Amino acid sequence: METTLPRNFFFYNSLSIEDCLKLAQIFLDKGCPSEAVEFCRQAINLYPQLPKAYQLLGLSYQVWGSHPELAESSYKKAIFLDPQNGDNYYLLATFYHELGFLDQAIEAYHQALEKRADYTPAHWGLGNLLYSQGDFTKSIQHHTKALKISWNCPLISYDLLDLCKKGYTELSLSYALETIRRSPHHLSAANICYAAINKFIDQKDYSHAISLAIFCLQHQPSLPGLFDFLRTALEQLGRDEDAASCSVGMIPLHVIFEFAVDAKKIALTFLEKQPQNVVFHTCSNQQKIYAPPAQSIKPQYFHSMVGGVWEYGAQGIAFVDQGTVWSDPSTTAVLSSSQELIEDLSYGNSGLVASSNYLPEKQKFAGTLAVLSIRYSNNYCHWMFEFVARAGLLNQFGSGWDSFDAFLLDPIQSNFQAETISALRIPESKIIQNSTGTHLQADRLIVPSPLKHWPVFDKATCTLIRSLFLRNEDPEEIKDSLPKYLYLSRSEARYRRVLNDEQVQESLKNLGFASISLGELSICQQANLLAGAEVVVAPHGAGLTNLVFCQPGTKVLEIFPHRYRQQYYWALANQRGLVYQYLIGRSVSDYLASGGTYPFNDLEDIVVDIGDLLTSLAAMSVELPHGVHG
Repeated sequence: METTLPRNFFFYNSLSIEDCLKLAQIFLDKGCPSEAVEFCRQAINLYPQLPKAYQLLGLSYQVWGSHPELAESSYKKAIFLDPQNGDNYYLLATFYHELGFLDQAIEAYHQALEKRADYTPAHWGLGNLLYSQGDFTKSIQHHTKALKISWNCPLISYDLLDLCKKGYTELSLSYALETIRRSPHHLSAANICYAAINKFIDQKDYSHAISLAIFCLQHQPSLPGLFDFLRTALEQLGRDEDAASCSVGMIPLHVIFEFAVDAKKIALTFLEKQPQNVVFHTCSNQQKIYAPPAQSIKPQYFHSMVGGVWEYGAQGIAFVDQGTVWSDPSTTAVLSSSQELIEDLSYGNSGLVASSNYLPEKQKFAGTLAVLSIRYSNNYCHWMFEFVARAGLLNQFGSGWDSFDAFLLDPIQSNFQAETISALRIPESKIIQNSTGTHLQADRLIVPSPLKHWPVFDKATCTLIRSLFLRNEDPEEIKDSLPKYLYLSRSEARYRRVLNDEQVQESLKNLGFASISLGELSICQQANLLAGAEVVVAPHGAGLTNLVFCQPGTKVLEIFPHRYRQQYYWALANQRGLVYQYLIGRSVSDYLASGGTYPFNDLEDIVVDIGDLLTSLAAMSVELPHGVHG
């Protein structure tokens, strides 16, 4: 009698158990569960007591979907063979969950967690199931536990904002705050906190609103928007001075200690107290500069444009052995070896950082670390007169950049930043960027004096900037071809635009002005352009930083928005010996009423009165062509 062998008899019998399980997994991953079942059964034939084979067999049947009773029996067999393995209970739980047998699924999830309390998938799966049943309390508890155990789990799987609205504010906050701990820049979690703070404010519970905002900032000091909430809440409590500080992104230290749920005590010190392991070398002494009143055809004196004496503090370099630095794009805190916050070397919300128990642990840095971060590094003016000033101080130390092992800088995101770093010849390979917050303890920190008072346009910094970018290599015929009358347009800007810019440009064109968009030019090109200018007209903006390249006697007319004026570029013009006047734009109430609003006066657009513009130029003895009257 002829014997008939099973299909693929020789192939199956040549495989090991490991081969069978591997092939089963491959077919399952490819969406071929029936083939996966065959290889699982072959593995079981080779070794009937193998729990892994029954696990995979149950999963294959579950995916196949045709034999749920076989999937269930396979999972239960795996549990029988290996009752201490939480994976077996978890797989059975997901099977029941998928079929809608929720009571059995909950029991299996709990059994998985009994075997392994830190089993993230079981916490997450059980949390999802409980949420679907409306048990938000236990759901968020399990999801929060999952996040505390491992960040390698799914992110927010339900609408926490909706939970806040339903009254589960505390529960949703616990999850959101755990998310922020693990991922400080996670926008969804931040939005939950914003919603909760808003709810506290709506309920007039201002103290809790402030406490929660501070708690979020202690985890991530650069979270956007929180200072607006702080300002609003403090204003409602009648704390106008504290609110004003928060409106510019600064939270007073006494507010932190008054409202924070958890804040550690900090020790403040100053360079004059000579803290341990800190040495300060003075590079320039205190300066006093006399400034005459700024001129205008319609004077409206504001801030310090009334003239007087400006005092600039002494500048130098601090050497901090075993010092600690925490830095992000808005805050830098420098601490001594004994963990005292050195106020003179820190800026931004350094007190907030020093008092926080939630920031990442500091990392050791072997070597000498130079701190060159500044607060508003994305602003051209601040970058040029703070970053370049600090780099200039630093370059006076030692034997050039080789004396430093690394440089701590803000994120390099703009062409002007890259061009400046190249001009200073700071090695790119040594740059550490503080984009997400950097916490380091170095063998030695070297910290140039940060600018505590703005504006500071001292002569040494002006000279350094001019030496870096003002080139005399162009032939005279090229220099002569550059326009002498310049209008620096902000037509490409996102804010503080001149609304009647076309009219302004046309009027100035008749006077021989060339309209320039500086953003399209390199710093060197801007420098050469401004160096040859005789008259500069410009709306208030960072482009006026380039006045540093102008020759003494150059005439400058700065145009301000109706509600916002600052003395920065008048101070720079005064330092460079320029002939300066200002003009205040007309009210833009009609424009604002049409919907073109901005949240702050400093972002307000400008409407230029053409008659006032021409009169101002005439007052500066800028020659008007025949037939034009101011």
